[in-house]
Amino acid sequence: MFVRRCVLRLVTYERHTHVNTSVRCLHLTQNRCRAQLMDGKKVAGDIYQELSSEVTGMVSEGRRAPHLVLVRVGADPASGSYVKNKTRAADKIGIQSTIHHLPADTSQSTLLSLVNQLNIDPDVDGILVQLPLPGHMEEKLVCNAVIPEKDVDGFHVLNIGKD
Repeated sequence: MFVRRCVLRLVTYERHTHVNTSVRCLHLTQNRCRAQLMDGKKVAGDIYQELSSEVTGMVSEGRRAPHLVLVRVGADPASGSYVKNKTRAADKIGIQSTIHHLPADTSQSTLLSLVNQLNIDPDVDGILVQLPLPGHMEEKLVCNAVIPEKDVDGFHVLNIGKD
C-alpha cells in the first residue's frame, strides 16, 4: 500500500511541467508498478525560479512582495537552523521575512496574543510558528490560533482536515 501511494504521488508530480525534466523511470517487479526518481535539486531550483518570477511580477505590477512572519519560542538549536533556512529561502525568492524570537519562558497567552496580532495585520501574508514549542505550551492550540489563510505549515485543523 505504501509503495502504491508513493507511486501515485510521483505520477501526480509528473503532470507538473517543472518536474518533467527532473525525473527518470524505474520499472519495478514484473512491470506492474512504475516508480520515478526525481532530481530533487533540479525540482527545487525550478520551483524557486517559478516563485521568484511570480514575486517579481507582483512587485513590477506595483503590489508589495509577500510577507512571511516566523515565530520561534526558545533556544532549540534545530529550530534556529530551520528558521534560518526558511528565511534564506524566502529571501532567495523575494519574499519579505520577519522573525519574532521569544524566550522559552514566554507564556502561552503572550504567544497567542502575538499570533492574533499577526492574524489581523494586513501586511502579513503568512505565519509560521516553529515547532517544537516549550513543554508548557499546547502546540495544537497555538497552531489552531493561526488563521487557515495565513497558516504556512498547514497545521491548522481546517488545513489538515482533522480535529
